[in-house]
Amino acid sequence: MRKSTLCSYVICCRRLTCSDNPPLSTLMHSQSEGFRQVIDGLKSPMIETQLDAVWCCINITADTNSRYTNRLIELGALKELKRLISSAHKKLSANAVWACSNIASKLRCFYHHYIILRYMYM
Repeated sequence: MRKSTLCSYVICCRRLTCSDNPPLSTLMHSQSEGFRQVIDGLKSPMIETQLDAVWCCINITADTNSRYTNRLIELGALKELKRLISSAHKKLSANAVWACSNIASKLRCFYHHYIILRYMYM
């Protein structure tokens, strides 16, 4: 996917996920394409695209439907968020921590909290 297309898609995702009633099922069409593009946004070399993608992750993981959170985890969001936590860009780093805390709060078992925290600080 071209950078401009990815950037446009991630910005659109951010706007939609920030709405009062985000249409996540529509946004995340075809089971994973939307999720993959958010993950690609996390991998982008452009800070603004990364910020928009992290915001998408924050809003997606804040939703009560944990299957969206699980899909982000399956596609490697934690690895990318962990990388972004060490960013020199403070806002990006803080938002990556926020997204990870949303993910941790979705996990029902203390063991899962332990695993995610351990993974984050390895």
